[in-house]
Amino acid sequence: MTPTEKYIPDGFRPFEVLTVCSNMLRNGKAPFLFGQTIPLLVGVGEKCPLVWLSAPADPKGSTWVELVEAGKELKPEGRVYRSVETGETSILVNRLPVIECRQVDEHTGIISFLDLRPCNLNVFGDQSGLSVGLNRFSKNGFQAGYMMRIG
Repeated sequence: MTPTEKYIPDGFRPFEVLTVCSNMLRNGKAPFLFGQTIPLLVGVGEKCPLVWLSAPADPKGSTWVELVEAGKELKPEGRVYRSVETGETSILVNRLPVIECRQVDEHTGIISFLDLRPCNLNVFGDQSGLSVGLNRFSKNGFQAGYMMRIG
């Protein structure tokens, strides 16, 4: 089931501090909320972050499809790679990199690369900043459930 504002998966435990492409989210649930849907969750894992990733199945975003759940591939187009040595999780969608994240410790996670365009969402960034639609965010701090609510 795709995570929503009213449904957070049982196995998800958010980081106290999650840095998303240079922007810091403190005590939040997720970086983004699209309508009622949470397309990306990055939470505490045993050694590497656990990631949930969903994409809109139609242009209006009324239906969503889960690609990755708790770091496990649900669809063939989503590939998950983890390195317990470095604490990193990377996901590719249709062979294109979508996310690179790292678990520093059980309190802190870092998303250093994000490109949700292969998932039909205009969200992308790297360590220098984050672009959401036509807006660019760099080195901001957020203390809320979500960094951004869209739609």
